[in-house]
Amino acid sequence: YGIIDELIQSVTPELTGFVEREYRVEGKDGAVHHMSGFTTNITVPEGDRILFLARNIDERVASRTSLKNLNAKYEQTKNALYALGSTYFGIYYVNLDTKRITTIRRGNDVRSIFDEDILLEEIFEKYVKTLVHPEDKAKVAEFLNIEKIRDVLTEKGQRVFIEYQRSFGSVYKWVRLYFQ
Repeated sequence: YGIIDELIQSVTPELTGFVEREYRVEGKDGAVHHMSGFTTNITVPEGDRILFLARNIDERVASRTSLKNLNAKYEQTKNALYALGSTYFGIYYVNLDTKRITTIRRGNDVRSIFDEDILLEEIFEKYVKTLVHPEDKAKVAEFLNIEKIRDVLTEKGQRVFIEYQRSFGSVYKWVRLYFQ
């Protein structure tokens, strides 16, 4: 209990505040417990005294550790998403219930399509009309049916995709469109 002695000795007569410290102690069962010690001067009718309060903070330390682990996992996930995001030229969150789309990442060539506040069907229609190769327009338009996408995702629970040619300025390139 050297830490307790240190806490008590840190209280001097001129101390008007308090001293607080976290420490660990070994319990009778051999388990290590996290404690918080609080020391200050107090005046009681019998004279000046040193008040020492200690409490178990195992749960607080566990919560901090859990939060630290969650933050580390969040950073790992964020880094993975950034890496994936740099692989894809467009990433969108599509809400099939509200029929709205939120842009996560997109190229400048589709800015005029995805920046508008219009319903999903209109965005899909404009996308097919503007960017999809003439030979692929019919199959992509059929694929972009919201109800079909919802049914497939609900039934299979994973992802559905289509490959087609998309315009990138004056050149068409093969792309894969995923719904997951």
